[in-house]
Amino acid sequence: NAGASVTQQLAIALAKAKDLAEVFGAEILKKLVFNFAIGGNYFFEIAKIRAFKLLFNQLSQECELQEIPYIFAETSLRNKAKNDEENNLIRSTLELSAAMIGGADAVFAHDYKLQNSTTLSEEISFKQQIVLAYESIINVFEDGANGSYYVEDITQQIAEISWKLFIEIEESGGYVASLQKGMIQKMIYQQAITEQNWVEEGKIKLIGVNLYP
Repeated sequence: NAGASVTQQLAIALAKAKDLAEVFGAEILKKLVFNFAIGGNYFFEIAKIRAFKLLFNQLSQECELQEIPYIFAETSLRNKAKNDEENNLIRSTLELSAAMIGGADAVFAHDYKLQNSTTLSEEISFKQQIVLAYESIINVFEDGANGSYYVEDITQQIAEISWKLFIEIEESGGYVASLQKGMIQKMIYQQAITEQNWVEEGKIKLIGVNLYP
């Protein structure tokens, strides 16, 4: 869902899960893996993962289950700069920590060298998560942001808007039907164009990309 907003990502993921449950039965919800890219908006990324856990659990309850989603998170490529390699490490480390605090079950860091990757750069990128896990002990908490008013508030806002959009997709026939109608593609495309314009206008600041390049 490259280009989709946070709430669109979550709503679409939910709609996919709902369609799969209708075809293969509710037990399929226990076997799904959800892949999310984690960007540089630190607290929003923590809230995004937390919100999806709430939403997925709500969906599973409708199927008389109590499931929590398995989430695989990876660092974003959107905010990385080819001429600013070392700073890419800082950005991806923050993204990994946001994913871990948010409650991702597995994380992956892309090579901080966007060009001319080496064995060493791949190893350094991979070991970021190991440092966070074993030096910062960041992975031992069930929900490290629990009780933070700011994160809790964002989590609820994201969850409410995402659920509303999910209902709209369901009322259009579900994920597959909406895809066949072109509704989902149009929604993502329009959001991608809007955000790209915001980047070019400076409304969205990507450090090293459109801010202090």
